[in-house]
Parts: sequence; C-alpha cells; structure tokens
Amino acid sequence: MGRKLRFAHLHQHTQYSLLDGAAKFSDLLQWVKETTPEDPALAITDHGNLFGAVEFYKKATEMGIKPILGYEAYVAAESRFDRKRGKGLDGGYFHLTLLAKDFRGYQNLVRLASRAYLEGFYEKPRIDREILKEHAEGLIALSGCLGAEIPQFILQDRLDLAEARLEEYLSIFGDRFFIEIQNHGLPEQRKVNEVLKEFARRYGLGLVATNDGHYVKREDARAHEVLLAIQSKTTLDDPERWRFPCDEFYVKTPEEMRAMLPEAEWGDEPFDNTVEIARLCNVDLPIGDRMVYRIPRFPLPEGRTEAQYLMELTFKGLLKRYPDRITEGFYREVYRLLGRIPPHGDGEALAEGLAQVEREAWEGLAGRLPPLEAVREWTAEAILHRALYELSVIERMGFPGYFLIVQDYINWAKGRGISVGPGRGSAAGSLVAYAVGITNIDPLRFGLLFERFLNP
Repeated sequence: MGRKLRFAHLHQHTQYSLLDGAAKFSDLLQWVKETTPEDPALAITDHGNLFGAVEFYKKATEMGIKPILGYEAYVAAESRFDRKRGKGLDGGYFHLTLLAKDFRGYQNLVRLASRAYLEGFYEKPRIDREILKEHAEGLIALSGCLGAEIPQFILQDRLDLAEARLEEYLSIFGDRFFIEIQNHGLPEQRKVNEVLKEFARRYGLGLVATNDGHYVKREDARAHEVLLAIQSKTTLDDPERWRFPCDEFYVKTPEEMRAMLPEAEWGDEPFDNTVEIARLCNVDLPIGDRMVYRIPRFPLPEGRTEAQYLMELTFKGLLKRYPDRITEGFYREVYRLLGRIPPHGDGEALAEGLAQVEREAWEGLAGRLPPLEAVREWTAEAILHRALYELSVIERMGFPGYFLIVQDYINWAKGRGISVGPGRGSAAGSLVAYAVGITNIDPLRFGLLFERFLNP
C-alpha cells in the first residue's frame, strides 16, 4: 500500500480578496477539514491585504485547523512610488505569495500591507523589493502564480531576467524561498513549470504545489464569474468580459492535486513541502486569553520605571490636592515609618525619594495603615493607603504607562487653556487619576469606588 498523500493548501483567496475571492470562511474551513481530516492546515493569501487575518485565525483555531497567515502581495515592477502604467502584468505590478513563519513575520506582513496602501497605492496597494528587504524577517516566500514576476519573464522568453529576479529573491529570503508549482491545465503553466523545475534543480530549491484557490468547490465557479463581472463593471452576457480561463481554481482534495501533478513527473516533494511549510509556520496572535495591551513607551526621567514615575507624580499630586493633610511633615513621618532617613528638600523632593522605595517596604507599611474598608475619615494615613492600593493594582494590570500618557496630554491641554472635562465614567473613582490631573473630581469626597474603574 502506498504512502498516504500529505498536502496543505498554501495559496488560498477568501471573501476578503474583494470582488475576486468567493470563498466564505465557514464553507472554506469546513471543506478543508473534510478533505484533510488529519492535521488540517490552511493558508489565507488574499490580494494585497490582511483584512480577514484575525477573523480567519479565530475561526480556524476554533475548528481545529492550523491557520497560516499570509497574503498575495502586489509587487511594483520598479518602485512603489511610480505612478504610471508599466509593461508588466496589469500595469506594472506582479504577484508574490508571502506567509508568516512566526509572530515577527506576521508583524512584517502588517507593515508591508500598510505601507503598500500608504506609499505604493496606484490602482493596487503595491510594495517593492526595497521594503521587502526591510521587512523580510520571519517570512516565507513562494515564487507565485502566473501573475508573478518570474513566471511572467518566462512567458516572455526573457529567461535571463527571470533568473536574475530569482537570485534577487534568494538574496532577500535565502532558504525561506520556494518555487511555486500550479497546474490548472493551462498551456502557459506547462511552459512556466518546465523552467521553474529546472531553476529549482539548479539552485537546490524546494518545490511547492498550490492551486491558487478563489472559491471552495468547482460548482462555485459560476458565482465567482459573477464577482468578476461586478469587479470589471460588465454583465454575464458580455462575451468579452473578463473571466478565469477554467473552473479549476477551487480547493482541491489531495487526490485531485496529485492528478494535476502526477507522481511520475513531480514525485512527492511538492506535496511534502506544503506540510513542512505548514509545520514551520507558527503564529500565536495575542487575542482571546493571550491578549496583552500594547501601550507606547512613555519617555521616562533617567533611572525611573513607569511604576516609579507614576508613584512620584501621584505623591506630588497629593500634596496639591490635599494640602491640609498630605504635607511635607507627613512625608517625613512616612520616611520614619519606613525606617528611612528623609532627603533634604521640600515636599516634592520627598515625594521623589518615596517613589524609589522598594515595593516590599510599602507592602509592609500598608499593613500598619488604617484599613480601607468602611473608612470614616480620610486622614493622611488613609489617603496614602488608598493611593498605594490603587498604584499596586495599576502596576499589576500593566497600566502605569497608560496613566502616564493620559496625564501628559491632559495636563498639556490644561496648560494651554484647552477645555478639558472634569472626568467621565468610572475613571472618576480613581484617586491616582485625580492626583496626577487626569480627572478633577475628588473621589474621596464623593465616596467613589476605584473598583468600578479597575477591578483587581
């Protein structure tokens, strides 16, 4: 009995290949699971965008299918800044299949897709080889479909240019560049595949079988024609309308893929490599239970952490907000309770020094301060305890940087006479927010709860 054929689709368009892909996630993923029930994997490679990447990742993961995030980039013939129609495919741009090997690769895909829209948009969002070099880390590249550069040069019998472009991509991706082989029964592909096979042999490159899927099943080809008619602003009864040359651009079973690339001619390598690439691609998006908040770094004074600087601003702010209770003398007493010698200077200098005290010392002091439950009078000691409690929660949840950023622009606006509201929602319950100037409502006076804002 022969070895079971191993295969994973690595070139698949979805509904997010706008007016070109007719594969809805639900139908696509269910079909992939049916056709490859053992270790199913699937790549998303939509035209020029990552619009569906997160949704695809979530749904594939839920269904037990390994999601491979990628996209089919539009590569400008020369520079992404060119704004003229060239002699290449569809006006001077070509296709290139890119897959994220890891999270760094996914970040680079995002950068490429964004820069394509911001810098290279001319009919299509285009990148060029310059920024491809900048953002190649963590990416696997396949040579592409008939619309890619190397196949186009081959079709034009410009083999010297095809080989030169191959060498350029090898200089960018190294052993992460593979030769993509497709067969939809088109004579152009037969011509291209012969040369690609020779290039792979000469340069020692891996072959990868793909099918450039644009819809799920063969019977969906008619619906796909409707999409193309809408895209090209024509009707189905127009004999000259743009359409695909055949109905082979669907998600084929491994056996159907083998029929198009016979073992006698191609062996198992193009199929085994799809599984190997799927194994190599491991992107864990920080969503769901793995979600983390990504906050810009606030520029800190030398020698401070975000938590320390927020504590410093809080202690300084308490001097201004509660001058009748939080005083220079009180801070000197806090130093005594901590077993420390206070530095020379005024209340602000004392606040700076207190912010440098180790967390363990504060935790020990908190146990000797008035309990926060059912506080009857907000003495200086109770105010300090509330501030320490809030700061510990803010630090534990990873939000010191967020507070620093917000207080910075709020106080900047106030300093320039720009109207700023007193505070809204649950944030008004935070003593720290009040102390650093984010809000202007005294949470102690009005009995507001910090836990409505951040619940530990």
